[in-house]
Amino acid sequence: MRVLPIAFVGSLTLLAATASADQPTWPLPLPPITLPNGQSIDLAGLARAVQSCPPVEIAPGIFVPIPCASALPKVPDDAPSIELPTFAFTPTTVDLRAQGLDGPIKDQQQTGVCFAFALTSVLENSLRKQGRADVLSPLHIVAADAWEDLWTGKPKEAITQELNWPYDPIKACKLLKDADSCEQSYGVSVNSWQSDPVIVAERNRVRAQGVAWTGRAQVLKNRPIEQMVTALASGREVYVSIQIDSASWGWRGVKGGVLPEYSRADRGGHAVAIVGYRVLGTERQFLIHNSWGRAWGENGYAWISEQGLRAHLMSAYLVDAIVGNNAPVLSPAPVVAPIASSSVCTAGTAYDLGAARCAPVCPSGLAQFGGRCWL
Repeated sequence: MRVLPIAFVGSLTLLAATASADQPTWPLPLPPITLPNGQSIDLAGLARAVQSCPPVEIAPGIFVPIPCASALPKVPDDAPSIELPTFAFTPTTVDLRAQGLDGPIKDQQQTGVCFAFALTSVLENSLRKQGRADVLSPLHIVAADAWEDLWTGKPKEAITQELNWPYDPIKACKLLKDADSCEQSYGVSVNSWQSDPVIVAERNRVRAQGVAWTGRAQVLKNRPIEQMVTALASGREVYVSIQIDSASWGWRGVKGGVLPEYSRADRGGHAVAIVGYRVLGTERQFLIHNSWGRAWGENGYAWISEQGLRAHLMSAYLVDAIVGNNAPVLSPAPVVAPIASSSVCTAGTAYDLGAARCAPVCPSGLAQFGGRCWL
C-alpha cells in the first residue's frame, strides 16, 4: 500500500488516501473541508466520484479526476459522414505544429469539458488555414451548446476569443448541464450559472463578440485511420474521442512523449485533437493535442501508436470554422512549404503529393492533395 495524494489546480493537496498499485480506495466517511477562500469541498462526494474511475496523474502528485465516458457527448447515429480519398503515397511525417496550423495547449483542470477544448483546437486549426490566429474560448463552446450545433449545421452564435472570455473551471462547471465530478471538486452545482450574476453578464456580453461559427461536423466513419492520414496530410486536424487508461495516460506512463500500449481502458472516453503523424521504423504514430496543460506528456502533446489508436478509437470527425463578418484578419495566411521532389514547380504552383505533379496553389496557401483543395 502507498499514500496517494490527490491534488487540484497547481499543487494544492486536498486528500491523502491509501491505494493499491492499480486502484485507489478511499477511507469513508470523509468530512467536508473549507479552503482559505471560503470554498467548501465535499471530500466524501469527491471520493465516491473518483473511486469508480481512477484519477489520472498528469504530473508528479497532480491527480485529475476527469469524468468517465458517461459525461462525454455522444456523436448522433445519423451524423453526416465524409469519405476522404486515400492514396498509396503520403508524406512519412506530418506535424501541424511545425506548419503553424495548430493552436496553443490549454488546461481544462477539474471540469469535464474535454470536448470543448478538443473542438476549439480543431476550429483554431481551421482558422489558421484561413490566415487567422484566433484562440477560441472553450467556455463559450460550453455556454453556447456548440456541440449540438455541430450536427444541425445551424449554429446559434459565433464563438468568441479566449481573451474575451477566459476559461474558468468553476464557471465551466456551472455552465454544464449534466452531473460532473467538478461539483465535488469545486463545491458548486452544474447548470447553476443563471443564479450567478457575473456569468449571466459575461454570457450576454459575448453573444455579440463572436469571431467564428462552427461548421457542420463530418464523421470519418469508414477506414477512419486512413482518412485521418489524408486529412492531416492536407493540413486538417481531426477531433477524436478515445478510450483511455489512467496508468498509461499518466505521467509515469508517457515516456519520451510516447504513450505505452494498453489493453484496458478504465477511464472511458476522452476527447483530443490529432495534429500529426510520423513513421518510426515499421510503426506509424499519431500526435495527440491534449487539454491537460503543458505538464502532461511532452509540453501537452504525446504520440500514440496506430495500433493503439485503432484499438481505442471511439469516433473521429472533421469540422471547419466559418469566420464571422465582424472578424478582421489577424495575421497573414500561413504558407506551408511543399515537400521537396524531383519536380520543380513554377511560381503559383506547388507539388501535389497525392497526384505526384505540380498544381496551382490553393486559396488557403496550401498545396493541393490528390488534385483537390481540402479547404
